[in-house]
Amino acid sequence: MFIALFFSRVILYLQQTMKLGKLEQDASTITAGDFTVEMNISEPMWRKFKDKIYKENVIDAGLKEEGGDDLYSPALYLKKYLTDEVGRILTASL
Repeated sequence: MFIALFFSRVILYLQQTMKLGKLEQDASTITAGDFTVEMNISEPMWRKFKDKIYKENVIDAGLKEEGGDDLYSPALYLKKYLTDEVGRILTASL
């Protein structure tokens, strides 16, 4: 009887310590991929971005890449624009 009780306590102890070990290992392996977001951009959305926002902010204003002589490409400017907009919205929400 004593051995059965002892065995069950050892099993419970091992289960609890395994959970802690898994949590510690999981927390130490966090990568940037854990925080990425995937967005589907439709063709009309892309055209509207290029015709309005990209044209006004890059082509008409002559906005060049940081540290470069070239204008932003549409894809790179979309990334910059979304990053700036999300940051602005999050800052405003505080």
